[in-house]
Amino acid sequence: MTDSIQPQADTLPHRGAEWWVARAIAVLAALLFVQHGVVHFMGFACTFGLAGSGAVNDGYTLVAALDPDGWTMHALGVAWLLPSPLYLVASAGLVLRRNWWQAWALAATVVSLALCILWLQPAAVGIAVDITILVGLAVYVVLAHRSASCTARSSRRRTR
Repeated sequence: MTDSIQPQADTLPHRGAEWWVARAIAVLAALLFVQHGVVHFMGFACTFGLAGSGAVNDGYTLVAALDPDGWTMHALGVAWLLPSPLYLVASAGLVLRRNWWQAWALAATVVSLALCILWLQPAAVGIAVDITILVGLAVYVVLAHRSASCTARSSRRRTR
């Protein structure tokens, strides 16, 4: 009786190397999103004077003329926190293979890139990461579109 409940080994779906590579890339990208989201706490800490760095007003930023204790700087400091939950949601959607993860990643990256540009010198690595994410998103969209159109063509041929 237990044999009828258990699927036979030859009926289980086979996951080839291509599937495993795609899943590994998705997990690595999700980890990049999480890590980049966590790093945004550093921007928040710097603007509120919680970090030892003087990166907020070191002359290498576009906001160096702002009062470090003013409301504008504190508003920008809170803005540094915005990409963090967006990246977390994007990473969860990516790992769970949901279609909406790209929109969340794009929104997080646009906000992140704008903030990193305001803090040009101290956030140069963040700019590089954001550009890498944008390029990765563009490549993903192009490949997904190409795959969808190939699948559609193939199904049209079968119905003829």
